[in-house]
Amino acid sequence: MKVVVWMVVFVLMIFSEIALAAPLLHTHRPANNSYTTGGTILISINITDDNLNTSSAVARIIELGAYQLGEQWTTHPLSCSGSSPEWNCSTNFVTSTIGSDTVELFYFQANDTDGITGYDGTVSSPLRFTIDRAPPLVVFLNPTNGTYVSGNESLLMNVSDASAGVNGSTVQYSTDGSSWTAMVFSSNGFTAGWNTSAFSNNQTVTLTVRTSDNVGNTVLSNATVMVDNELPQVNVSNLTGTLIGNAQLQANVSDGYSGVDLSNVKYSVEGLSGTLGCTGTNYSATCSAVLNTAGLLDGNHTITFNVTDNVFAYVNCNL
Repeated sequence: MKVVVWMVVFVLMIFSEIALAAPLLHTHRPANNSYTTGGTILISINITDDNLNTSSAVARIIELGAYQLGEQWTTHPLSCSGSSPEWNCSTNFVTSTIGSDTVELFYFQANDTDGITGYDGTVSSPLRFTIDRAPPLVVFLNPTNGTYVSGNESLLMNVSDASAGVNGSTVQYSTDGSSWTAMVFSSNGFTAGWNTSAFSNNQTVTLTVRTSDNVGNTVLSNATVMVDNELPQVNVSNLTGTLIGNAQLQANVSDGYSGVDLSNVKYSVEGLSGTLGCTGTNYSATCSAVLNTAGLLDGNHTITFNVTDNVFAYVNCNL
């Protein structure tokens, strides 16, 4: 008789422990440490329990700054579907009322019919997702807006995104808004080559870069540039006959598009070199310098004038 009693007590203890098991909350959405573009977000949790009180399932959400200030969590009741022991409980979280992109903390809670509570995340160790509605930022390093381009340009862009990060495979450029060329990441930024020879001199071109971040926010950024594939012109005067002593060098320089770099008009002859001083405008100027011929041997010499425009196209003139 004593053996039977002990067996009954043992069986009751087993069933009591099973009944006291908390609901198992797992496989939440959104994923922890994920990013979202906002809008309406599905908040959901899978729950395993034979005796789930479906009306008790809730998500609690708070913005990171409010959490740090000790403010109250907002409670969002979940609607549950399925049947024992597997349930999916969810609600829609609307982010349009949130003024700025934020980090949102959240956790889930549910009871079984005996009042035993299960959690996924907790108040002290919550899950989190980030609302990221801002597209990447594109900065034109070369060329910059309003400048001239020439020849084979090496495009260089700084592309950044503070939240979800840049999707590097989406960085492209276009000169017509319809055909796109991929840009490649380097240590300095995103680069690509562009041959400007297909465009006319002084033609204005809108250079467009498009890219997306890792949650799909997309941006188109533009820079307006002008084409200058014409070399600057140089005409040299006052160099007839024999040069003796301090010889005056003079050159008329011009460029009809980006203009001459007047600080970079130079001459060289047999190891002697110097910079010509210029008067006039970048588009037409007279430049001169004094050459001390004492440093040269008697005989014929070639004097080279180097003239550069403001997109670094240059011409050499030999006399």
